Amino acid sequence: NRINHTQKTGHSRNASAAAGDVPVYGVNTGFGKLANLKIEAKDTATRQRKLILAIAVASEMRCRVGRSGL
Repeated sequence: NRINHTQKTGHSRNASAAAGDVPVYGVNTGFGKLANLKIEAKDTATRQRKLILAIAVASEMRCRVGRSGL
């Protein structure tokens, strides 16, 4: 199916970029002021996981604040 093919292609490109020597913003580099910081290939999976968790926690906190009426 087309969506699965697109997802696999995107994942493959990200994996190649993360393992490569060419800097790709946010894939194998930091963000913002840390954009010039190269993240080693062995550390990219951990970094991506932590980024997803941070976004999830921030989203939950916004939801709780919204429900409390603050």
